[in-house]
Amino acid sequence: MRRNVPWSLVLACAVGLLAAWPYFANPGLPAGTDVELHVFRTAELGYSLRAGAVYPRWAPDFYHGYGYPIFNYYAPLTYYLSYLLSLARPEAAAVGVRLALILAQVLGAVGAYRLGTLFGRRGGGLLGALAFSFSPYVQLINPHVRGAVAESVALAFLPWALWTWEVLWRRGGRAIVPAVVATSAVFLSHNLTGLSCVGLVAGLGIFHMASGDRRRMRSAALAALVFVLLTAFFWLPFVVERSAIKLNVAGDGHYDYRNHFVSWHELLAWLEPIDRRAASAPIPMSAGPASLAVAVAGVVIGVVRSQRMKGIVFYGLAALGLLWLVTPGSQMIWEYVPGLHYYQFPWRFLGPVSACLVPLVSTLGSPWCRMPDRRRSGVLGARVLIAVSASLVLLVPGLVGLYPLPWTPGFDAIRPLDVIRAELSGRWRGTTSTNDFVPATVLMIPGPQQSVLESYEHPPVDRVNRATLPSGTQVRVVPDKPWVNTFLVSSSSQFVLRLYLFDFPGWRASIDGQDAPITIANPEGFVTVTVPAGDHEVVVRFGATPVRRLAWILSGM
Repeated sequence: MRRNVPWSLVLACAVGLLAAWPYFANPGLPAGTDVELHVFRTAELGYSLRAGAVYPRWAPDFYHGYGYPIFNYYAPLTYYLSYLLSLARPEAAAVGVRLALILAQVLGAVGAYRLGTLFGRRGGGLLGALAFSFSPYVQLINPHVRGAVAESVALAFLPWALWTWEVLWRRGGRAIVPAVVATSAVFLSHNLTGLSCVGLVAGLGIFHMASGDRRRMRSAALAALVFVLLTAFFWLPFVVERSAIKLNVAGDGHYDYRNHFVSWHELLAWLEPIDRRAASAPIPMSAGPASLAVAVAGVVIGVVRSQRMKGIVFYGLAALGLLWLVTPGSQMIWEYVPGLHYYQFPWRFLGPVSACLVPLVSTLGSPWCRMPDRRRSGVLGARVLIAVSASLVLLVPGLVGLYPLPWTPGFDAIRPLDVIRAELSGRWRGTTSTNDFVPATVLMIPGPQQSVLESYEHPPVDRVNRATLPSGTQVRVVPDKPWVNTFLVSSSSQFVLRLYLFDFPGWRASIDGQDAPITIANPEGFVTVTVPAGDHEVVVRFGATPVRRLAWILSGM
């Protein structure tokens, strides 16, 4: 083979493609999972981008056409990526999501390879790629059983974030930009995985400083500051405008974290083939005993050879701590740590565990990567045998994940009306299961309005409550941007224009170009505007708020 070809990197890409095999072998996308929600979010974001909104925070077609501020709170990078992969065609959002899932497997494998090379050179990097890509949570549970596209993309960037911060602590300033970019990619892909990433990066920094390695403190502090400022456009409005929504993502029932702890017995169990005959196949919450066993072997090799023990200790402790948070024994921590219950499912930490195992597994490859010349001929057989054995131990148990449950054959072209029809089927509204981002001013959640639904069939979308218009009043809807509602009004008397539109910070009304106050209609939380007698142009437009403007300034945009 030509020496100038990076064959180990090519093999790492091949590992990711192999893990993504179900996307090549099956048409469509996983059935009965959350993947449909992510397809609709991609389409919704895409239609707003096509209309000219560079960063839409409002989803105008969600929640029966009343609008939903999901993009003000939910990390958007996954949907931008899927939209670009669909060649900027929102109607082909399903294709973009499918390609994003394939890309996530490849990116995760290459990122794990890069992280592993720091602890076991190229051989260790390949072992790390296998361990990460074929861990049950990354390869099967998250993308196929759950259909959690955003979390899958975020987990793909997680090894990159750990690798760049490791390089930063070893080499300093040259790695500041990669560290900021990789960490931001995780944070902006999935909220909760982003918080886990920040926790791991902070723990890594504390560990380095506690170990006396303080030469790179300034570089690390600068990278952290740039990351905080760069992502301010997302997290600052979330924090400041948190009270503007009902964040009902935790509570009794299915979303109670106490119902989702996993025993050590199940975590250490081998992954079994999914029973295709079962009406509802259980989620196999395994941490991957093969990866854990190889990680333990890697730690033993590291202790014997005393190689990079400082880094191994951190990742070993992190993996154990995260695994413990998945088990019932950690319930006290879940009860007393503020905000932890928003994770809903303790087994979410299995994804970060897979990333933390990469350095431990990679250490096993270190002794076989570079041998003195006089010994090469004598140890070549043993080297190949150990490398192949370790690879098979990591790969073979994960092959079960290449055969998930049957999928739907595919999506037709996605239109805004398709999102509403899906909501009317009763599964969810606003592409969330618990009305997560309903504005706080909505005291009673209203049902669908037939007039709004019919206007989606024959645009422009008409959100006027015409049943409340005074006799003789005429209101004509003027086609406009999705986040702009324009009306030509003619009335002989003053009246209240009532809209089927949820109020939320950012909505402003104007009459003939002059600002007009918005009054909230209780209990539905709809926008109303008092219009004087005569002929007028009424515009209700969604825009920025002071905190959003400040956030963009901090982010330098």
